[in-house]
Amino acid sequence: MKTIGTDINAAVLKGTDMLNRHPREGTASLLILLTDGDPTSGVTNLEQIYKNVKEAIDGKFPLYCLGFGMDVKFEFLEKMALENKGVGRRIYEDSDAALQLQGFYEEVATPLLTDVQMVYLGGANLTQTNFSQYYNGSEIVVAGQITDNNIAEFTAEVIAISKSNKVKYSRTTTTEEPIKASSDSNIQRLWAYLTVKQLLDKEVKSSGDEKEKVKKETLDLCLKYGFVTPLTSMVVTKPQGEDSQVAHKPKEGEKPRGTMLDTQASRVRGSRVNTET
Repeated sequence: MKTIGTDINAAVLKGTDMLNRHPREGTASLLILLTDGDPTSGVTNLEQIYKNVKEAIDGKFPLYCLGFGMDVKFEFLEKMALENKGVGRRIYEDSDAALQLQGFYEEVATPLLTDVQMVYLGGANLTQTNFSQYYNGSEIVVAGQITDNNIAEFTAEVIAISKSNKVKYSRTTTTEEPIKASSDSNIQRLWAYLTVKQLLDKEVKSSGDEKEKVKKETLDLCLKYGFVTPLTSMVVTKPQGEDSQVAHKPKEGEKPRGTMLDTQASRVRGSRVNTET
């Protein structure tokens, strides 16, 4: 008797093949994986799946992984998405699951630019400056430092692809007086916040000594700026005499209270959306 399982490797490779075999000029491709389980059939070795998917996609389009509920191996989905210029998102099994899916689709429905590069001449210690996609309604924020306070001009450039054409936007700001050194805590916290987010993504993709190094760097920034992350904790005290309740983060594979969706095989959907200028 043939056993039915979840073949995530085959699903993603099939979707990738569909997009590669039917290219359309002036469109931006993306691949969305929806699954409520772990790889239980076909290729089940996670490292092999990472390798197969990365080689198949080859940086041509982003992969978004949506995992339903707490049974899914979310760390696996998140790492696979990050390695392919996408993101992992957990869809919580609740009455608004359909709204969560709709909200995600609205985020990625209208790509305006691809292969976005942000260039700041005279900037240093910059946060992420390369982005695979820029979507309508989204924003890109880059933070950094100007190391030369006597700089006369500061130039910002955006280089990207729009409808298969390379575009470049440039703006130069002229300073009549030397830039005054600023210790604005809000700007510093913004830089630290963006850096921590990127380090957490890097930590997911890393392994061994590199993973521990990134984790330590992230933790140091979190403690310095008081950020609550998966590596830190937040303690809330209640007035004396009141009953205390402790809320724990649900663990992978632990079913929360409430109705659970029936386990289904993974589904993958490749889509293209016309880009706009």
